[in-house]
Amino acid sequence: MNKRLITSSMLLIFCLALSACSTPAVPTQLTSQLDQDRSARLVGTWRFSKSDDELSLQGTTTFRSDGTFAGSGIAQMRQQQIPISVAGTWLVKDGYLVERITAMSPPIFRPGHTIRDLILEITPEKFSSQTEKGEINVEHRQE
Repeated sequence: MNKRLITSSMLLIFCLALSACSTPAVPTQLTSQLDQDRSARLVGTWRFSKSDDELSLQGTTTFRSDGTFAGSGIAQMRQQQIPISVAGTWLVKDGYLVERITAMSPPIFRPGHTIRDLILEITPEKFSSQTEKGEINVEHRQE
């Protein structure tokens, strides 16, 4: 009796573990469709402006439908203005905007650096996201 209980328990645990490893097709398809929709809405040029006590940053980022992006802006720190440019590839995956840097001047991030921001909202006028550090970014579509 004890062996049978142990065998049955092990079989149940194995089946539960096996089912936990599989992912249903419908949620993946839904996520994929949502990601495609977000990608389509993200294509275009977005204006951003951020500032804190030490640094002010303004510029634009253009997300192209071919999966590339380019950004440029001006950082101002202690009365000094520094032009910034960045280029890379992007995609939306599981609700995150994933950007991989291919070039940046000045080289704040090296080629290959990846940024993952949680997409909070994309409307025709506004794009908001949350960084991995929890900061909220809001950008506005440039006409």
